[in-house]
Amino acid sequence: MHGLVAGRIPGHQPPGLLSVVAGLLYFLTPLDALPDWLLGIGLLDDLAVLAWLLRTWQGELDAYRAWREAQAPAQLERIEALPAAEDAGQS
Repeated sequence: MHGLVAGRIPGHQPPGLLSVVAGLLYFLTPLDALPDWLLGIGLLDDLAVLAWLLRTWQGELDAYRAWREAQAPAQLERIEALPAAEDAGQS
């Protein structure tokens, strides 16, 4: 996961993760396009966002699995290594 967040994995960049975070925030916040207190339809927008998140995340996970399976073990070890303490302070 660290390689994904750090942008080391081709085709998987932080903006993709940002859309998932934004969708989760919409799902968790009380301010919605359709207020939750509207019986019967109040949760429809939340369900639509959640369904979109699940489809988006499934596609990302499938692409990640395919990419990971194509990597040599030594390459995976380098990608998954956490940065050294002196690298963590540099941005």
